[in-house]
Amino acid sequence: MSMPQSKSTLAARSMIKAGLASIGTMLLTAIHHSYGAFIYQTPWRHYISLVSVAVIVALALTLFVSWKWMTKPMGRLALWLFAVISFLIPVIWIGLFEGGYTHLLKNILYSSGASRTLYLKMFPPPMYETPNDVFFETTGVLQVFLGVLAGFYTYRLLQIQLRNRKLEKNSSYLQC
Repeated sequence: MSMPQSKSTLAARSMIKAGLASIGTMLLTAIHHSYGAFIYQTPWRHYISLVSVAVIVALALTLFVSWKWMTKPMGRLALWLFAVISFLIPVIWIGLFEGGYTHLLKNILYSSGASRTLYLKMFPPPMYETPNDVFFETTGVLQVFLGVLAGFYTYRLLQIQLRNRKLEKNSSYLQC
């Protein structure tokens, strides 16, 4: 049974928004960490860039499978896998922790004149850098906003898919 165009179009738009926000978060993270590895001479930051590429591939693959087989069990499973990956990595790990704690909170404490002892306890070197590079800190803080968008659009995608699934079941039941 094929989906009516309106449900299909709405699902496609939701997938595109969730995919762009989640993949965009990971792309920004790769750029941010590669840049940080270069300017701070901390090669370990490159590992996050490699993880970002792997996550981008996983997100794109699960979205593709979900779209291709939207009404099939494999498509629904791929959608849930996309949502889990999106919520765990771009939203929680990158958006909330990396962007929110590591950059937004760090910059707020630094700019507000918090005690040096508190600042160093929460952000010990060499793991954390004192804000001294506008591009690095800006791309770090932007991860919060892209991560929140990824969470919002992924949540909306799941709502739409669950509603569509419920409508499919109800129409199947009524046809019996």
